[in-house]
Amino acid sequence: MYKTASETINKYNMLQKGDTILAGASGGADSTALLHFLTRLRDEYGLKLCAVYVNHRIRGEEAYEDAHFAEDLCSALNVEFFYEEADVPEFARANRISEEEAGRMLRYRIFNEILEKKGGGKIALGHNLNDNAETVLIRLARGTGPKGLEGIPPVRDNIIRPLIECSRELIEKYCAENDLEFKTDSTNLMDIYSRNKIRLGVMPVLAELNPNAAENILNTANLIKEENSYIEKMSGKAYTSCVLKDEGEEVVSLDLGKLRSFDDIILKNVLRKAVLSARGSLKDISSAHIDILSGLMAKGTGKSVSLPGIRAEISYGKLNIHPANEEKKSEPFCVPLEINSTVRIENIQKKIILELKNKKFDKNEHNLYTKTFNYDKIKGSLEFRTRKSGDFIRIKGAESGKSLKKYFIDSKIPVSQRDSIPLVACGSDILWICGWRISDYYKADENTLNLLFITLEDDS
Repeated sequence: MYKTASETINKYNMLQKGDTILAGASGGADSTALLHFLTRLRDEYGLKLCAVYVNHRIRGEEAYEDAHFAEDLCSALNVEFFYEEADVPEFARANRISEEEAGRMLRYRIFNEILEKKGGGKIALGHNLNDNAETVLIRLARGTGPKGLEGIPPVRDNIIRPLIECSRELIEKYCAENDLEFKTDSTNLMDIYSRNKIRLGVMPVLAELNPNAAENILNTANLIKEENSYIEKMSGKAYTSCVLKDEGEEVVSLDLGKLRSFDDIILKNVLRKAVLSARGSLKDISSAHIDILSGLMAKGTGKSVSLPGIRAEISYGKLNIHPANEEKKSEPFCVPLEINSTVRIENIQKKIILELKNKKFDKNEHNLYTKTFNYDKIKGSLEFRTRKSGDFIRIKGAESGKSLKKYFIDSKIPVSQRDSIPLVACGSDILWICGWRISDYYKADENTLNLLFITLEDDS
């Protein structure tokens, strides 16, 4: 495993000297092997290693036992350890998504919150070759295009997966060779989740047909990835040639005549790009939906279709794609904030607490629900509210301000959620996108004289 994972790191340029790496630590074989493997690279790359266990509040006492196991492992390996809790069942119910999806979203949110406190870095996850093959089969069964058949990317944004080319068998062998104990999540043995049904029911049958079934699935996925890369390049040129208007959440308008001139495979990729721009995500968009859009092009002006998150219509030589919220929009609110006060917002059942303190900034102080700001930079009154036109946030690389709409699109926050995300704002200048990130401009540091602590809690 060590050799394979090292080659993967080099192939995809995953690590650089001095990187801060936050590893997911579940106590399972994958995360245990990954963390041990990274400690062996610590001196070579000068890595700053830390790990986090996220309790999803699903498994009761078993989760706490696994957390203690992960903490003990980190202590033995001299790795800084974080423990966080996330109410996955409640988040899933509130957002009408599966617990699998809710867990993934909350984990990434927590990972990035911790790394933000650390001043940035990379997230290392223990996905392996078998996980990747299962993902390809799940997507194939649900319906997906060629992009979805590429599987799990080895590197995406600040996420790295050093074990992505290692089989589960190889990882467990590594644990045995290095006397590494690990825990088995009891939910992994239940066929109540989609992935478990594939893992427990489908993969063993495929292995009977061919012991190398998982590897062969991924060989095919890699071939598809190479072909997709070329098609993506050609599709990008085609999209640019036919787009008439692209304003994200408002409308994407395409030249119908040029669309009809494209080969089928280029056309479908152009339509995917238009959908992505219109709604900020391709989640729940299958190849069947793209076929429906393609079929709409043969119809006359005024004809339209509604698909997950979008509405498309033909209008005088154009194909217009609009975002469409599928849920009732949250009621907007705007509440003035005073320093050293507590404000309750009944319609979202939250309370926000502001405390001004003259104390030394502690960069190691971490609280998911409390953020620390440089009060001396705040030049106006503060509000707690939902988004408005003209909002922007100052982040690295866009110090003059990045529009909030562009941030939502780049972060792939679903359109249906954007109107309900609470904000702390000074005019149009956003200090805190609650649950996502704070402004780099207002962020406190060791030189800050007056610290403003803002806490957002459930008001129950």
